Amino acid sequence: MQRHLTRKISTSIITASLAVLLCAAFVFWVDSSYSAYLNVRHTDPLAMIHIAFPWYFAILIALVLLCLFYVFRGHENKLVYVLLVVEFSVMLWGTPFLLSGFPDTQIALYTVQRQITYQKF
Repeated sequence: MQRHLTRKISTSIITASLAVLLCAAFVFWVDSSYSAYLNVRHTDPLAMIHIAFPWYFAILIALVLLCLFYVFRGHENKLVYVLLVVEFSVMLWGTPFLLSGFPDTQIALYTVQRQITYQKF
């Protein structure tokens, strides 16, 4: 019983470490491809796919395989489950926002105000 519990704990630690390593690789990828995306986003309609092709999908597939491995091994550590799901959701839904940058709120409000005043005429 003790050996089985030790194996589950060590597998959880290894899985969490690999998830953190994949997160660091993702952050490094976003940081290195940010300027390249900003240069081609107006000329290439598929710029995000072209920028993301080799490394983003490799990191995403590795995370999916890690999630499947952890789920099918039957571990019950909820913290690692939450870590994997949060990392997967940030990779899927956060990538467009991280690559394109967040809008400046003052400029966005000014643009909305200008649109409202132009529609009155």
